Amino acid sequence: MVYSNPMSRLRTALISAPRWLVVTVITAASVLGSVIATVLAMSLSGIEPHWIPALSIAVLIPMLVAPSATWPIVSILHEVEQARGEAIRHASTDLLTGLLSRRRFIEIAEQESTHAMVARRALAVILFDIDNFKTINDEFGHRTGDEILTLVARNCRAALRPGDQIARWGGEEFVVLLPGSTTPEAIAMAQRLRAAVNGSSMNVSGTEVRVSASIGLASTDLGIEVLDRLLVLADRAMYDVKRGGKNNVLAAGAEHRTGSHLALRRR
Repeated sequence: MVYSNPMSRLRTALISAPRWLVVTVITAASVLGSVIATVLAMSLSGIEPHWIPALSIAVLIPMLVAPSATWPIVSILHEVEQARGEAIRHASTDLLTGLLSRRRFIEIAEQESTHAMVARRALAVILFDIDNFKTINDEFGHRTGDEILTLVARNCRAALRPGDQIARWGGEEFVVLLPGSTTPEAIAMAQRLRAAVNGSSMNVSGTEVRVSASIGLASTDLGIEVLDRLLVLADRAMYDVKRGGKNNVLAAGAEHRTGSHLALRRR
């Protein structure tokens, strides 16, 4: 059994509870401690105690001091925790699209890859790149480019199943993790993603900006279990699609394992 640090538990309690409640509890504890200390001191002093004024002072002083001393400390703890949470969110999330960051995706993918090997489950990765994105940026501006990236991200995330993971891999490139998916299942999902990207076309000042994607994928049913290698194969397949005319889906196969760039499965 793992025991958590008492100070860590206290810190968590201070941060999770409302500030007013924390201050109230600390004030009450201070009053109780002050009263107990006063009673003990007067009982052991041997002098005739004046209970009413002594206890009144024992209650009044901590009630006046504790809130003003505690509130700033509790506020600082909350602000530090908020800043920490924001930093974690920024490290885990792509700020433009709201998808997973590349770093967070790799962390999740490595965990899923290990689980897939232990459980002898299939695992597939998809890499896709928005076609002619530089031309879109040059002709319509980076603001339009950002809007398209955001729309593509939203549409593709909606096309995925529960448990699938999608991240912005970099620039106009995205990566998807499909736990439990064989090559045929990954191809079917890739086609759904291609439709989602095509559905992200938008009208800009009367001109329709058509969007498409070149999609490559690889699955462990190729006999490859190393995540990095799957990503390499999916990347090769994606660039084969680009060289073959773009706006298509290609699954990595034997040719990609041996280093060739010939297309194996085109749908």
